[in-house]
Amino acid sequence: MKKILLFSKDSLYRENMKVYGYLFGAESLEEGEKTIAVVSGMRGNEYTQVYEASQLVRRLRLLEAQGCVREGKTILVIPAVNPYSINSEKRFWPSDNTDINRMFPGYDLGETTQRVAASLFEVLDGFKYGIHLTSHYISGKFVPHVSIQNTGRDYTESAKAFGLAYIRYRRPSHYDTTTLNYNWQIWNTRAYSLYGGDDKQVDRDVSDRVVNAILNFMNTNGIVEFDHHRGYISSVITDEDIIVIKSAEAGFFDCYVRVGEFVRKGKKIAGILDTGSGELVADITAPEDGIIFFIQSNPLAFANSQLMMMIR
Repeated sequence: MKKILLFSKDSLYRENMKVYGYLFGAESLEEGEKTIAVVSGMRGNEYTQVYEASQLVRRLRLLEAQGCVREGKTILVIPAVNPYSINSEKRFWPSDNTDINRMFPGYDLGETTQRVAASLFEVLDGFKYGIHLTSHYISGKFVPHVSIQNTGRDYTESAKAFGLAYIRYRRPSHYDTTTLNYNWQIWNTRAYSLYGGDDKQVDRDVSDRVVNAILNFMNTNGIVEFDHHRGYISSVITDEDIIVIKSAEAGFFDCYVRVGEFVRKGKKIAGILDTGSGELVADITAPEDGIIFFIQSNPLAFANSQLMMMIR
């Protein structure tokens, strides 16, 4: 394992921002095949994702010491792209509240987040596989799954190598065209986004499943070699399989179910409580039979806002 400085950005008022990566299977990025890159910590509150990347580094270091990294394969793990926001506990860039993951492929003469994205994308260019440990735009907890944006390159079958229960193959919206996943695909990298757990609360069991999934993928694709549990036989789900559940009322969000739980149509899955009287002002019921896929973590519900997702 080698810890390398990938790029640095000057700062007027504090120490320069330095982004580091952990390299396995090679002494430098110029050696061997650019096989797989794992990126995390693009937003400042993605503590779970940074933790998962750190645990992946720990596991890979042990595997490399045992000779389990295949010769000629290069693995790069970047645990924290945005240390400034992590250190200041801000989700987005502290000075102007912009999102690095809406700036790809970047612009090296643009705003700060555009320049960070450009420097990162230059490092990542040419990798065969790319994995982004990321979070939803609404803070909450997901069933661990792989997400692939549909850019016309259907490689969902390859995502079964992660061994996670679900592969989400979704249509990109207009604002997704500036994300890392989308641009990786346009530049011929097979890109996978991994979701799991809550951003701000580290769930070690969920994080272990995510790390094991990445190692399963590497093992199946001949990047590392060791005995492992292959996980689930994955199901592919599309936008048509997802039901978004919203609240018609505002108030405290009182959730009665867990992520991953199967529920029947009509089952009460949450209630909305008046913030003044504490009285129940709305019941939320399951619109169909299905699996609870996502639950938002905010204790408050806003009228017509997304609270949950279900898989039909």
